[in-house]
Amino acid sequence: MLIVEFSTDMALGKHALKRAPGMVIRNEEEYIHGGGGDFIFWAEGGDFEAFEAGLEADPTVTDPKQMTETDTRRLYRATATVEAIENTTMPVWSDLDVVLLEAEGTHEGWTVRMRFPTRETLDRYRCAHRERDLPFRLRAIYRESAADSVGESGVTESQREALLAAYEAGYYDVPRTARQTDVAASLGISSQSLSERLRRGTAALVESTLT
Repeated sequence: MLIVEFSTDMALGKHALKRAPGMVIRNEEEYIHGGGGDFIFWAEGGDFEAFEAGLEADPTVTDPKQMTETDTRRLYRATATVEAIENTTMPVWSDLDVVLLEAEGTHEGWTVRMRFPTRETLDRYRCAHRERDLPFRLRAIYRESAADSVGESGVTESQREALLAAYEAGYYDVPRTARQTDVAASLGISSQSLSERLRRGTAALVESTLT
């Protein structure tokens, strides 16, 4: 597997970021569906009022909502329009078997880290950028090592955190002594985000230990 870091630019969310130039957003979860795509992301470092006004006026997203907040950052959910999704490379992720690891956006563009199965896949992914007139500026490329995953389990750090929090809270007890919403609140994420992490983490554990 290859880990690739690159910078790019796209229209998705750009209007909101330009309204609050100091803002930095980082992906939490993303889901593509027939009506576009749902995005959950953290925002910090800028003018929240200007950013939220920018989200409301941004033509690439609809129905933005603040989900939770801490002293320094806020968690949002928004739905990207079909047109906005089609102008990104997200529609080819599944076909190419690539995985988004991290994405950080500012008014100047995006810095992204992704996992690719082969060099050929990376070449095809760069072609997808050119077809959409999107820049692709390679920053780093290296082979994934065992240190990039948590032990030999295959779970990511965020999945590990969610699994342990659910276990310690009693979510897996019989009878169950903690609700999913309670565990999600303790982690500062949405219930849907927690559910996704638990499912993916459980699948990784099953694959690494039982298959």
